[in-house]
Amino acid sequence: MITRKKTVFWIFIFTLIILCSVVTRDTQAYRTVKPQRITKTDAADLTALNDAIEQLWFITNGRYNFDVVTAEPSVTASEGLAKVSNVGGVYKLHIYINGAWRSWTSD
Repeated sequence: MITRKKTVFWIFIFTLIILCSVVTRDTQAYRTVKPQRITKTDAADLTALNDAIEQLWFITNGRYNFDVVTAEPSVTASEGLAKVSNVGGVYKLHIYINGAWRSWTSD
């Protein structure tokens, strides 16, 4: 016999599963660059480690902000570089991938 306690338990479990799947789906978009391998410990390597850890902290705390430019990017850049442009009131996200700029428009 199904009791009220069991029903509430299974509704809670189902809600938790749905919530976890929604949260993890959205967080997959936040990616960082792969940190460089540290083979020795000097000031430059510790600075690189601090930068990588700080970038992870910014992403996990929602403090990763883009500078909004008024022209679309046209020069070559490093792989994975992202920019946001506002041309004529239309916001676009530009990411440099495989030697070319890829753009997405806000709707």
